[in-house]
Amino acid sequence: MNNAIDWLDHLPADQRLAGYLDDLLAGEDHEEQVAALASALKYSRPQIVKSWITGAAKVPLKALLPIAQQTGRDVSELLPLWIAQEMRDADGDRLYQASKRCVSAWEFGLIAVARDIYEGDDEEDDSG
Repeated sequence: MNNAIDWLDHLPADQRLAGYLDDLLAGEDHEEQVAALASALKYSRPQIVKSWITGAAKVPLKALLPIAQQTGRDVSELLPLWIAQEMRDADGDRLYQASKRCVSAWEFGLIAVARDIYEGDDEEDDSG
């Protein structure tokens, strides 16, 4: 389960992604990080990213992967927040909570290795 975003659960659904981005890009180099993200998304000015951080504009779905890549995060952290942004409180957080169960890329790899290990054990048990 995606515990990395649990701290945002107290925010209104449509403000969680903005809160996440605000925290992610916070620091002394905030302006530089915002400009770098805008540039990575092929925006000529950082105003659109700033409007996402304040919640004045919605983050488009197509921006999630570039945001994840630019910030070194897994897209599985961003997807539940995007769903919350889109659904607001319309579903009583059911889709948001369900999407937090998405596994990250490294967790998926770990699960695949564990499956290989346990499948190997099953094969040994069946042959003996």
